Amino acid sequence: MMKVPQPNTEASESRIEDNIHVTRQGCENMTSTAPKEIQDLEKVIGIG
Repeated sequence: MMKVPQPNTEASESRIEDNIHVTRQGCENMTSTAPKEIQDLEKVIGIG
């Protein structure tokens, strides 16, 4: 049975990963400007 966290009552986790484009000339982080901190994510979704 899968347990789903209830809003504001249980802790939940998210995994945030970068997307890296690798070539022979080097690599580039395609998500370097994406928000990764809680405060930054809350601003984007309009609750912070």
